[in-house]
Amino acid sequence: MQEGVGVPVDSMSICHQAPVEDRIFALYLFAVVAIVTVRSFAIVKYFWVSRRKSAQKPSSDTEIATPWGTCNRKVQSSMRLVILTLMLSAVLTTHRLMGVFTNMTVEKRFGVAYSGSIAEILACLWLGLTVSAAVYAACLFYEGALARRKARLGS
Repeated sequence: MQEGVGVPVDSMSICHQAPVEDRIFALYLFAVVAIVTVRSFAIVKYFWVSRRKSAQKPSSDTEIATPWGTCNRKVQSSMRLVILTLMLSAVLTTHRLMGVFTNMTVEKRFGVAYSGSIAEILACLWLGLTVSAAVYAACLFYEGALARRKARLGS
């Protein structure tokens, strides 16, 4: 082994902080996950209550329609959050890539020098897509469960 050869350390990469846009986007993603989690608890509570009441025949259609409609609106608004998150991911990625490509054309350098910043940008896109996919999957599950529950209680 060579003891005299050390690993070169780049002080810029050690002290690097994420850009403000990335930090705000991460905060937005955290808020989306928190909002969808709270809505999920409300929908699960509806399932729990309606399962208890399924033994009894509901006295009117409004007993079924009102909570079902509320849960359905929560699922639909979560679906709209998915679309907004996808759009924000695309806009943030495009904005950051424009800056990297502008620097590439100004400095006339390509290759390894920009691989780290492109990887950071793609990490933000990946986070946005992952959160969107998870929320969308939950919405699809809840939509199906709500439709089955309404059919069971309504018949």
